[in-house]
Amino acid sequence: YTSSFTSYSNFGFSDADHKRLWSFFKKADKKGAKVMLCNSDPSEIMPNDTYIEDLYSEYLIKRITARRSINCMGMKRGDISELIITNYDENSPKK
Repeated sequence: YTSSFTSYSNFGFSDADHKRLWSFFKKADKKGAKVMLCNSDPSEIMPNDTYIEDLYSEYLIKRITARRSINCMGMKRGDISELIITNYDENSPKK
């Protein structure tokens, strides 16, 4: 597993798939649901790739470090950057 792994299916996960996911995220947000999405950080592989950050720019985006212990290439196991996208601030007081 790597931060750019997109092969959960034979079809990968395209920009069109990301837009469909964004649309679902937005609909859930408009209905009042608290929504959280985790995505590998594309800028880890391509530093100028801000596609996900641009797509979700109206939401809160936090970059975290995640540990990956599984990879077919043992030397590539370890920490990767992930984006956590939410429509709420986890530090705000509970209602």
